[in-house]
Amino acid sequence: MALSNSSPAILILTCCAACGGGAEEGGGAAAQEPERPAAAPTVAVEAPEVSDGAVTDDTPGTVTGMVVFHGEPPEREELSLSGCDHGDEGATLDNRVLVADGRLQNVFVTVKGLRGVDAQPPAEAALLDQQGCIYTPRVLGLQVGQTLRVRNGDPLNHNVHVYARRKTFPNNTQAPGAEDFLFVFDRKEPAPVPIGCDIHPWMKSTVHVTDHPFFSVTDAAGEFAIEGLPPGKHTLTAWHEVYGKLSAELELPPGGAARVEFAFED
Repeated sequence: MALSNSSPAILILTCCAACGGGAEEGGGAAAQEPERPAAAPTVAVEAPEVSDGAVTDDTPGTVTGMVVFHGEPPEREELSLSGCDHGDEGATLDNRVLVADGRLQNVFVTVKGLRGVDAQPPAEAALLDQQGCIYTPRVLGLQVGQTLRVRNGDPLNHNVHVYARRKTFPNNTQAPGAEDFLFVFDRKEPAPVPIGCDIHPWMKSTVHVTDHPFFSVTDAAGEFAIEGLPPGKHTLTAWHEVYGKLSAELELPPGGAARVEFAFED
């Protein structure tokens, strides 16, 4: 794994993979976690250069990395958008598994079991849009107390059904051009929260509600970044709705940087 040469101390570890399953595609309760083989994640940790007091024992660090996909990704099937005339004549493909150049998109990466973190939720709402009879983004993270804004960008009715375990939200139809629906979670959810449309059952998204800000979702290049993480021993988890969950252990020095690579396979 390529690392920068700016630091004199580099520790490379190989961590055990813990495999599980993702959220249920049909909405409602989360699915059982199927066992799938996976390569062990790799972790490289860089300690900062010693300087004149710039780094103290509680200086936070960063964790970056990527999620790769081994093997041939499944062929994306065309969705049958029955009753969904949204004005786009192009084919709409299943977006559960998005792989480009061996990199896997829409993997939720977070730090597990953090204690004593007092972080205010972001003032900016997270946006979930309905465009072309598809929820965008497919996967997103949300901090407790942060607003989830759901928008209908289509010229037809949708329904926003939030399958949370610890809070009951209204299950209402959202007309085209209507005001955005706003949702706020008061507590961390114990499992990924599916969001669906009861009118168009293929429309799915998954929200991960955490009690801290240390999470990220992989982009089209399979990359993620978590900044401002307190130093210490951490467990990093990577979740994909089809391929389950992996974990990696790391010890982040004050002001340090870690680079983690997770690998899922079909």
